[in-house]
Amino acid sequence: MSQRDTNKFYADQVVRVAPGQMEFIKKYAGKQILDVAAATGDYVEALNQEGYECTGSDLNKEYVAIAKKRNLPVIVADASNLKLKDNSVDTVILFELLEHIKDSQDRIAIMKEAKRVARKNVLITTPNSHHVEMLRRCGLTYEHMLEVDHKVFFTDDQIKSDVEAAFERSDIIPSEQIDNRLFEELFNLNQRKWLRRTFKFYPYTPKLFFRYYVVGDAS
Repeated sequence: MSQRDTNKFYADQVVRVAPGQMEFIKKYAGKQILDVAAATGDYVEALNQEGYECTGSDLNKEYVAIAKKRNLPVIVADASNLKLKDNSVDTVILFELLEHIKDSQDRIAIMKEAKRVARKNVLITTPNSHHVEMLRRCGLTYEHMLEVDHKVFFTDDQIKSDVEAAFERSDIIPSEQIDNRLFEELFNLNQRKWLRRTFKFYPYTPKLFFRYYVVGDAS
């Protein structure tokens, strides 16, 4: 099991920006963005370079100090009490945050606070743990389930319950398909070729995804 400490993990100044999450932002976000739990500001920097007006917030003062040394607009703030006016930005992003919050009411409060601050929408990503039993039977598991600082492992029902408690309108999108990677683990090359030929006649619907992407309407 990984002993990753979220309070220290991002202090190494290794830039962490996921291409899939950047595309998610580009598809749905408005021009003015607040990145909540921005850590040392990797997304803030990347989005400003792409022409967005992005600021960040984080409760971790060490992370904010590093962001400021990088001349990035990141402030110290609690995700459940951002101390910003209503409708301050177009979009609030909550990336890889909710899985660290054990209590569902605290998670819902964070989403509601993000909704209050956003004019257009709130974009959320969090690890998907829906088919953990299917993987377990294959002797596998999701990598993120080994992180000791992850407090909740979302299934379809759990993420739906939390999101619908915070937003009147939302879209939950299972993303980052991992079926192909699973096939490579379980089957040899000849078996995979046979499966691909079979899927031409019996189309396969992907079932395994690494993350949930959520669009919560704030308008």
